[in-house]
Amino acid sequence: MEDNELALFRRAAAGDVNAQEALFAGRIDGLTRLAYLITRDHSAAQDVVQDALIASIRHLDSLREAQRFDAWLSRIVVNHARTYCRKAGRSVPMEDLSLLPRVEENGAAIPSPEESILRNEQARRLAEMISRLPEKHRLPVLLMYYQGMSEREIASALALPSTTIKSRLHAARKRLRTMIEREEKYGRLQ
Repeated sequence: MEDNELALFRRAAAGDVNAQEALFAGRIDGLTRLAYLITRDHSAAQDVVQDALIASIRHLDSLREAQRFDAWLSRIVVNHARTYCRKAGRSVPMEDLSLLPRVEENGAAIPSPEESILRNEQARRLAEMISRLPEKHRLPVLLMYYQGMSEREIASALALPSTTIKSRLHAARKRLRTMIEREEKYGRLQ
């Protein structure tokens, strides 16, 4: 956290409403995207973020390390989104995940229509496989590959040790690899 943002954080934690608004304003889109990855509902994602922001403003003064603000805020959004899904009594389908824009752009040339169709189909199938992972494996995958968070940020956001995140990501990649190999060998399971 840069010095000017640290000063903004301190003013926000002290109750300065303008500082709070400035501190959160640039983060709302990313937080909404994170909530959407979990809830798969645009309206619910917006509600989740609003509830998470209210909760975080109320407890902003309890955060001791300002440098951990983004991870702390992400954890609040993840927890609110998970609570929403639990209360809605549903698991989170991930079949449309391929339609979301990626966090990173590699600057590669625009693919041909055939390549685009193939990539979209592969992305859709991968998203379908990710949706079949248990939540403890699915969330770290979503946060890393679709939200662009580092292992350390994921660990902080999920309040788990980094070694647990590494282990879960490894297990998730291994399960996904097995699913892909099985699909290639036996064809797509319906």
